[in-house]
Amino acid sequence: MVDSSRRATTVRLANAPMFLTMLLTVFLTVAWPARPAAAQGSKPRIEFELVTMPGFSITRSRKWLDTLKSIPRASVRIRGGRSGDRPEIKAIGSPPSAYKVTGLLTRGNSLIVVGGEFGISDSARLKRWAEKLATSGPEGLSGGKTPFGLRKDELIKLHSSLAVKVTKSTKGQKPTAVVDQITRSLALRTDVTLASRRALAEADPVADELQGLTAGTALAAAIRPAGLVLTVTREGRDLQLHIVDFRESKEAWPVGWPNEKPLKDSAPELFKFLDVEITDVPLQKAIDAIQPRLKMPVLIDLNSAAALDIDPATFKVTVPPGRTYYKRILDKALFQAKMKVEIRMDEADRVFLWLTAIRPPKQIGR
Repeated sequence: MVDSSRRATTVRLANAPMFLTMLLTVFLTVAWPARPAAAQGSKPRIEFELVTMPGFSITRSRKWLDTLKSIPRASVRIRGGRSGDRPEIKAIGSPPSAYKVTGLLTRGNSLIVVGGEFGISDSARLKRWAEKLATSGPEGLSGGKTPFGLRKDELIKLHSSLAVKVTKSTKGQKPTAVVDQITRSLALRTDVTLASRRALAEADPVADELQGLTAGTALAAAIRPAGLVLTVTREGRDLQLHIVDFRESKEAWPVGWPNEKPLKDSAPELFKFLDVEITDVPLQKAIDAIQPRLKMPVLIDLNSAAALDIDPATFKVTVPPGRTYYKRILDKALFQAKMKVEIRMDEADRVFLWLTAIRPPKQIGR
């Protein structure tokens, strides 16, 4: 039985396979680089293009030039306004070597840019704005929170990096060995704290077969029963993964993504009919008998089961005799354990089943 006090929770970042589309959505007329690459060198330059709006006095231009030129790594030019001008930020290069910032100089002698409006005396605020742009990218200015505080191009890169498939069997293996196997296959550096190593060493063997799933989904699933989660930080220009106690991180890489395809298209095996009779059979045994016929991985959320005081190896279920299909069999068996089946997808859009509590984990109680 898994210790329910170590239950890990995850934060849904986006819907898959809409993940990449979501990250590429343009907010506040920000133009994003198409293909991220490993960034090198110093922070991006900022190239201001100030547009004078009707009523702006050209005699005020000199003061704005002097104010903006005091910003590190900044250059400035001023031109007259044209139809369609608006505050905008465009990234130059991939990853960005510079940001071209279009700002509007108004009749009231204020500067309007994406994420702010400044007066001529707001040089300190402008410097903070420019520093945030250089450090966090345009989305950092919008006030909207992005997962892990990363830029959208970084999230795309992270998602792609975690789409590497797990090539070796994991079922019954020690969690430390599984974690080492998966992290060695990644291009990203992974930090496992001493406390996390200890938790993995004390945890039960990995109960699920994760071979064939992607590294992100498999790693999140393998460490979850030990009360650990997978998170990420930006270290300089690089991304770094961290395996930490779930209480140390508000965000975590999830065990798969919601399935966006019609269920009968993405998991047709679930709707194959058969004659069935299950009488007082342990839930785990019933699942093990069904899984090979489904032709897809089946993962049990042991944390939710533990919180419900359910041990799949001993909790017995019954499905009345009759002709039905696999999805209905799973629904009936899991309902007796106050659990349900969810259809999820890994980072490569491979479908798998996630057996979890009917109620969200946060409502179950720690």
